[in-house]
Amino acid sequence: MQRFLTALIILASLYSCKGRESWSYYSTPHHRGCKNSVSLSIYDTLKIRVPDRHYNFFHNVQIYQDSILYGVNLFDGLRLSVYNLKSSCFLYDILLDRNTSGTSGIENFRVVSKDSIFIATTPKLGLILVDSRGKGIDRWDDVDMHISPNKEPGLSANGFGISTNSFLENFQYEADSSSMFFVLSPVTARDEAGSPDISRHGIYNLDKRQWEKIFAPYEGVLKHKGMRRYYFDMHHPYQLVVGDKMYVTYPVDHRVYIYSMYDYKMIGEKDISPSSAVRFPRPLERREASQQKLVELRNSTPYYGPLYYHSSADCFSRFYNLKQSVGKERERALVIYDKDFNIVYEKVYPMKDISMIVPLSDGFVFLPMNNEDADTILLIHSAICNKSV
Repeated sequence: MQRFLTALIILASLYSCKGRESWSYYSTPHHRGCKNSVSLSIYDTLKIRVPDRHYNFFHNVQIYQDSILYGVNLFDGLRLSVYNLKSSCFLYDILLDRNTSGTSGIENFRVVSKDSIFIATTPKLGLILVDSRGKGIDRWDDVDMHISPNKEPGLSANGFGISTNSFLENFQYEADSSSMFFVLSPVTARDEAGSPDISRHGIYNLDKRQWEKIFAPYEGVLKHKGMRRYYFDMHHPYQLVVGDKMYVTYPVDHRVYIYSMYDYKMIGEKDISPSSAVRFPRPLERREASQQKLVELRNSTPYYGPLYYHSSADCFSRFYNLKQSVGKERERALVIYDKDFNIVYEKVYPMKDISMIVPLSDGFVFLPMNNEDADTILLIHSAICNKSV
């Protein structure tokens, strides 16, 4: 009996060490260099005047067909304001009614046409489809979207939420199959624990009103953190579906994880960290994870934004928020990758210059902080260009 207990202790120790070593490996960047083969060129700078009783700073933005901007204002969460970038003018507002829309505010939304806009409801789980006047076209409530235990027990018994961590990048529509791709969070959209065992990515068929597939638990840093905790928004994955592949990244992970959309299995992973990346701090033990300490950890941790795809340039990008240094302005690295995730551009910018990044097919629209003029929206369109040989 004594030998048996000793063996168990040794095995537990080895497993714990292996977990720590795996976490250490994934939390440490392994930068592979930069080809420096593309540049960013400012294509246009726009100033659009905002109407009366509107604000010039958005909580969430999508640019439809590279020309129509839809923005949810930070201070007016039921108003979706629409601007034409080509004519530099305000078009109209889409106003939702709190009592009839089923939502207290717009978090995730996806414009699939000018008269078809999907919005995830909050705080009660659901999905609505509205037209350009905010009139309801269809609705999927919490009963329609219930996940059965055989799909994922960790999202069934106590319910789930739709992650709002990267807004539209975690909320994609596929017209051919009438499906939505979601990042899912156990219990609510605020995932405090970050359990490594729960599958996080779901495909929902809108016509059949059922989940087709729930798959892909954590990988990398979050898989090997055990029950330690980061601040809740660092527990939420990012996902991007392009063609027959899904690309999963995380706020606190240097890698991209690639899944086949045929069999939903991971087919590859790669470290894609920029030269400015540093090792992530270790998450807190559960008994130490007070709200104050979690916030302190969050504020001191560098982290990545979501992965974007630029179809005209056939490349990917993401940003990396550098660690805050005392007495220094916050900085953000913008990184561009070729289709094989080799770095072809990286540059560190003052955060205020690219405080909001919206992907386009050929590059980005940057919305810098525009505190000097509250009556206008400042937008900088930068295109990705191959360097001449």
